[in-house]
Amino acid sequence: MGPDLLILGLGNPGKEYSRTRHNMGFMVADEVARRSNASFKRRPKYLHASAESAGRKFLVVKPRTYMNLSGAALLSLLSGLKIEQGKVVVVHDDLDLPFGTLRLKVGGGHGGHKGVQSLIEAAGPDFIRLRIGIGHPGIREDVTEYVLSGFSEQEKELLPGLISKASDVIELISDKGIMAAMNQVNQKERMSAN
Repeated sequence: MGPDLLILGLGNPGKEYSRTRHNMGFMVADEVARRSNASFKRRPKYLHASAESAGRKFLVVKPRTYMNLSGAALLSLLSGLKIEQGKVVVVHDDLDLPFGTLRLKVGGGHGGHKGVQSLIEAAGPDFIRLRIGIGHPGIREDVTEYVLSGFSEQEKELLPGLISKASDVIELISDKGIMAAMNQVNQKERMSAN
């Protein structure tokens, strides 16, 4: 039997990208695996670890491709595992949300995120997205430099708590289901914004 959830953290491979804004998905994937003392194994297109929470099994995945080719890893997984898209949770950074904000949604467009665009092109849009706000640099031009940059000193202090909170959301989805998790996470974020 396959995993209850497939957690796909988006990021870029390589040390030079490891602590950048665009690698929030990788950071959360690492934390979800760490909580289960699970180590990543290597496949041609991705790294994967088998994690568990409250008796539910997660397959935690980090693509080995660059961000804009993430769809190749998802296609490989979906065909090999026979897992439906409704059990895929994609964790990624989001420019359009203030730093530290979490949002859950199912389906939709890519919002300019090249990794999400690649996933949609490869397998369609019907996966769960855990969007993690990284803030916006306030420019209309190319934001590549910003998303590939490191965090400010203030953000670095908040980062461990944010990664932990995002990992808690994965457990919430597993425990309560996506609709209840969306209501709880998105409602809490709306209330804290008021």
